Amino acid sequence: MITILIYPLVGIIGLVSIAISKIKCTELVEAVVIRLEKKRRGSYLVFSYSYGGESFEVRVSFSSYLCRFELGEKVELYVDPDKPTKFYCPKETIHNIIFFLILVAGGVMPFVKFKFLG
Repeated sequence: MITILIYPLVGIIGLVSIAISKIKCTELVEAVVIRLEKKRRGSYLVFSYSYGGESFEVRVSFSSYLCRFELGEKVELYVDPDKPTKFYCPKETIHNIIFFLILVAGGVMPFVKFKFLG
């Protein structure tokens, strides 16, 4: 029973996290994928971009299997003007939203079935 509650909780936390990122990250930058790293514990991308006269290289864990990036690909990112190493990627965001909505729905469905279908 408690395990079933974890899925919607994780989904809600994920959706809130995306919403917060979209609120804080308001500055559009063009980034380039400069490295793709595949490790035992997952895949990582390294983005390079400039903001406010500074250059940044940011390594991020990449979890979406539906959204692929190529080496040298140019990607639009929105960075947080107060913390330019924090950003969100619109290309990946829609896939994450769908994933978190599935978690919420998957956790809620057993309760709906139990309550209304007995």
